Amino acid sequence: MSYTQSDLDSVKAAILALATGERVVRVTIGDKMIEYGQAQLNHLRTLRAEIATELQAASGNPRVIVLQTSKGL
Repeated sequence: MSYTQSDLDSVKAAILALATGERVVRVTIGDKMIEYGQAQLNHLRTLRAEIATELQAASGNPRVIVLQTSKGL
């Protein structure tokens, strides 16, 4: 599924609402509307990470990991 920046913003707003005391929030992604409760806060955080990762990959800026080792001689 392709996500947009507005999807990421709505998930972030939903996480903030649940963290500040709302009991139920609705998130609309594409044509789907999903309700999340306080018990599902971790699901929203996982969704936020998934959307952010996909947006990063789609932007064409690949992540680069540089490893450096030393034998300590």
